[in-house]
Amino acid sequence: MAKICISILLAFCFFIGDTTCQDLTGFWQGVLYQGPGGTSPYFKFSMALSQQGMVITGSSRIETVDGQYFGAISLTGAYDDKNQSFTFQEIKIDSQLVSGFYWCIKNGKLNYLPSAEKLEGKWSAGACSPGSIELWRLKLRTNDSFCQDDTIQLSVTGQNIRWYTDYQLKNLIQTGNDLSPNLRDSKIYYVTQTHFSTESPAFPIKINVYKDAAVFIKKSICAGQSYEGYSKSGIHTDAFKNSHACDSLRTLDLTVITPTIDSFSLSLCQGESYLGYSRSGRFLDTLRALNGCDSIIRTVHLDFKNDVQSERRITICQGEGYEFNGIMIDQPGKYSDTLSTIYGCDSMVVVFLEVAQYPFLGNDTVLCSAKEFTLLGPTDNTLWFDFSQSRKKSVHATGRYWATIVDTNGCSIMDSINVEFKPNVYMPSAFSPNNDGINDYFLPKTPVQTSISTRIHVFNKWGGLMFYATDMLSNGWDGTVKGLECPPGTYFCLIEMESKTCPKLVLGQSFLLIR
Repeated sequence: MAKICISILLAFCFFIGDTTCQDLTGFWQGVLYQGPGGTSPYFKFSMALSQQGMVITGSSRIETVDGQYFGAISLTGAYDDKNQSFTFQEIKIDSQLVSGFYWCIKNGKLNYLPSAEKLEGKWSAGACSPGSIELWRLKLRTNDSFCQDDTIQLSVTGQNIRWYTDYQLKNLIQTGNDLSPNLRDSKIYYVTQTHFSTESPAFPIKINVYKDAAVFIKKSICAGQSYEGYSKSGIHTDAFKNSHACDSLRTLDLTVITPTIDSFSLSLCQGESYLGYSRSGRFLDTLRALNGCDSIIRTVHLDFKNDVQSERRITICQGEGYEFNGIMIDQPGKYSDTLSTIYGCDSMVVVFLEVAQYPFLGNDTVLCSAKEFTLLGPTDNTLWFDFSQSRKKSVHATGRYWATIVDTNGCSIMDSINVEFKPNVYMPSAFSPNNDGINDYFLPKTPVQTSISTRIHVFNKWGGLMFYATDMLSNGWDGTVKGLECPPGTYFCLIEMESKTCPKLVLGQSFLLIR
């Protein structure tokens, strides 16, 4: 049985002075001999090597001459830059598929021939016969990218080169290291080497062909902006090199969007607004369209007119009237109407109407012990109830007295006053709160109620407070406490009265509640 084993480390590259180590990165193809070479048994052999810094690692594939795959291994070793050689040893066997063969190669040394892009040397293993290796690097010497109208010249390294257009190696188009294809599109070629009538596996080489570009661009920009160096509307044509250094023609249809200029003036009333403005002035607005450009530049001159308001104070005599906007008014108060100015704004007219009537004799008066009371008028021309004229008038009996004056507006004004000497209080002896409208409330009365401070208390026969009031103008007691009807029977009323002219007076009386 044949015994084959390969494992290579290619690596340590030192940079000393201006000397740089060789880079063995690439795809190597050739023959592995089970012996010294020549007519010895041989196998198809290839290596894929990668170098990074001083370290080169790789993998290897071996096939039988008839093309059966029977193994792949990982390689490790040390590179000698001075002697341009490297020693190797096996890392591991990755796969082994053909029976009758097994790996036994453990060590070896290969020399690098730069001019021929060749690796050659010996391998050995403990129990196996030694052998040799010859490898040529298959590498594209020329560019792999061209423009569509370029003349394409391709050249690769290696031995006995064949060019195919298919991976199955059925369509052979060229032999030798050079190829001059006429390409209009990108294409992949499959390249092999042949050694001792044994053709290596296919190595793909992709040739990129880039077309000359013809680009049409339709673009809109805002006024003040630019695109590719252009800021005016029109058709602009440029020739340039694209990213692959091929000719490219660009046609730019550029539209520059300019805004519409608008200016106008408006007169408005106070309280109104226009476009968010509510004061007089000159305002500049820029409206933006959906495309983000200014569409309208608008200048608005706004003049807000003040509302006009006029007030009048009118005094009329009793019985007279005043015509306001076609309506006759005769009651005191504030009257207003809204008219329109020439600008259509509100003009408010306000009239404060006064009717000449005011008291001048004072409040009704109660006298407890005095026998005379002096009435006082506002002027010496006060006309009294007895048709005498004077500022003062003395009275001596209970009664209602009147007087008349003429004010500054020429109106005749009359006032009256009640004067009571030795006041009397009337308290009913009974009441019947049955909602028949007759005597439904218990209410003490005095002839002159407004001049007396009064407090009224109602108690039941056990002394409980049933009702309390502070004047005699209230409705009186309705015979209930907190909404509940009080029972019929005898109740007691206590009244406290006092005025400026009378000392405090306390009166009391019992009465009946009848149901």
